[in-house]
Amino acid sequence: MIISENTRLTERQKSRVLASIEDRGFTCESCHSGDFRVSEALHMGFLFLDEEHGTYMVALTCKNPDCATPRTGIRLRHSEFLWDE
Repeated sequence: MIISENTRLTERQKSRVLASIEDRGFTCESCHSGDFRVSEALHMGFLFLDEEHGTYMVALTCKNPDCATPRTGIRLRHSEFLWDE
């Protein structure tokens, strides 16, 4: 199975990521905001042998315009946000 480096997410998948962020109480490390813009996902098992297959790093950008370091990510399993509609 060939896996591309980045996976573009649909709006529904992005909504699932945002729901996971809220469920986990995930906040920006810099400004502690919980408001993020979701971008693409990177399959971690594809790049790192110590990661489980099906683990992704989802790129996030803090929406706080005053945030000193707005770029971060959250590690999620395929089953948490990428299932078929």
